[in-house]
Amino acid sequence: MSLFDHEARQFKFDVLREVSKRSFEGKLNEDTCDEVANLLIPGKRADFRCCIYKEKEIIRQRTRMAMKINVRSYVSLMQHVMAVASIKSR
Repeated sequence: MSLFDHEARQFKFDVLREVSKRSFEGKLNEDTCDEVANLLIPGKRADFRCCIYKEKEIIRQRTRMAMKINVRSYVSLMQHVMAVASIKSR
């Protein structure tokens, strides 16, 4: 069931929900971006853009932003995951 009239808003909500759920469970890792993209856009057919790869990359970028990771720098991903893991282990 969709909460929003426009698909872009629904995708934004779904990304934030998945990142929040994984953060609460302590399951944020370097594969989270790919997992969320594959979960939200299953299959091999593009519905909104020219190709499936572009659609999934946009979801990956939104996931990185929700995780407060610089979209242009993938190096900070592991630092973020390690920081979250050290906080939760205290």
